[in-house]
Amino acid sequence: MTSKLEALFESLSIKVHEQTGLNLFKEIPLSEIRSMSSDVDNEDSLRVRITDACNIFDRINKKNIDQYLSVSSKGSKTTFINLMKHICKNDHVLISQEIEKPLGMIFLLRGYLVHRRNSNIKKGLDYFQLSLPLSDFQGIWNKVIAILCQLLELADNAIQRARNDIKLKQDEIDTDLQEVLARRMLKKYQYILDGNKSKPIILQLISSGHLSDTELATQFNLDVLKLRELLLDLVPHIISIKHRDMESTELKIDDHVVPILKNHYFGIDS
Repeated sequence: MTSKLEALFESLSIKVHEQTGLNLFKEIPLSEIRSMSSDVDNEDSLRVRITDACNIFDRINKKNIDQYLSVSSKGSKTTFINLMKHICKNDHVLISQEIEKPLGMIFLLRGYLVHRRNSNIKKGLDYFQLSLPLSDFQGIWNKVIAILCQLLELADNAIQRARNDIKLKQDEIDTDLQEVLARRMLKKYQYILDGNKSKPIILQLISSGHLSDTELATQFNLDVLKLRELLLDLVPHIISIKHRDMESTELKIDDHVVPILKNHYFGIDS
């Protein structure tokens, strides 16, 4: 369980840094994490383990995160939740119910064990299905550690979804941009693309993949200089050229333009 907790905190820290450039912790609190594998056989050892669990969140890089969020929060736990909600804008309900609430219950249980704070302790007892006086201390700790692992997994998954959402939106923006640029290109060069003399040559280039200008000139019974003049404005945005020999140049429709032209001429995307 300790290795799982360590892996979860490490994964979460990496994802937070990738999303925000912030370090979730100044350094991963390994001593607190690794202490959680210790036996729990009485209330004192349960108090130590739960205190260590809460101390992990108290080690959060609170000052820098609060500055990043432009929010002065009360307590590192609140800072962590604020950061999660900032990153995962579509998962606020999940964060409140499945991360903030169980984490709050763990902190509430610590408050009772350390300071004997009875305020709201019934909520904590009900949440963990406990009653006073506490007994089966190892069983209580097993519940706490399982809930801690679960909320960390949920946090990790929520950040991954946020990353995927950003990528999806960027892909949508890129697609929209490509469509806009394609329309502009077609409008700009329509006089050549649909010209009586140039259109058959462009269609032949699309079909063949690449041909020399001398070959095209022969096929269409044109002087090679006249052919070059017809297609000149399409270089380099639509047609790329490559030196072949002293008399000819190889012509090719750029790969990213081919589907645009096929859609323009034939109404298909590829």
